[in-house]
Amino acid sequence: MGYLSQKKFKIRENISLHIAAVIFAIIALILFFNPEFTLFRLNLFHFYCLSIIFMIWAIAAHKIIPSLVIFIACVISYTQLSIAGNIFLSDNYNGSHSHNISYSDSLKINKADAKGELFFGKNEFAQYAIINGDSPLLIVRIDLAPLSRDKYSVILKELHKFIVKQDMPVVLFGNFNMPSWAKPFRRFSEYSGLNVKNRLIFSNSKEKGLFAIPHFYILGFSHMGIDNLRVHKGNISVNINYDII
Repeated sequence: MGYLSQKKFKIRENISLHIAAVIFAIIALILFFNPEFTLFRLNLFHFYCLSIIFMIWAIAAHKIIPSLVIFIACVISYTQLSIAGNIFLSDNYNGSHSHNISYSDSLKINKADAKGELFFGKNEFAQYAIINGDSPLLIVRIDLAPLSRDKYSVILKELHKFIVKQDMPVVLFGNFNMPSWAKPFRRFSEYSGLNVKNRLIFSNSKEKGLFAIPHFYILGFSHMGIDNLRVHKGNISVNINYDII
């Protein structure tokens, strides 16, 4: 590359990185107040990944200001993601008891385990069961997809009332039809004390591939973790490890 060509490339690179820094700064500010913000079907997770890529580019190009601005945008995205749950790794826990659960698109708990259903009006949104009699574990399987989004806050409040009445470890899993960084989801997690245990799973979303938004989550208390999480063609299998406190 000749001197003039190299100089033009550096100028274009400098302009591109400064523009990117401004865009990431604006998006980071929006995401700080509204984590569910999307742009051209790109969501919080996408912005986090893109900010890492552009930050590495800016650092490699020795552009201090763009590097710093994009780094701050990356930190904001990461913070929003990490507060809501795990990103790439699931929570492991060396518990005294274990139970395997599996999930597919239909809302159904094993008939041998099923104990009851939870309804919002006439619409069933969850099933629950108590398993492992000597070391009881309440498993609640949820599916919010058929219900209206504006009802989710009320439904999760009712679910919270049901969970706090239980005197045993609780595992809540299924399709929440929203990402963990959505405000109704985060409020429910804070009030109930149930935290996301699984890494982000994109293959179970209605949208496939690059633009998928994770909807499947496993929630539990601090004395619970998971391992052997497998995802295959929409079917999810995972081992629950827990202790009786």
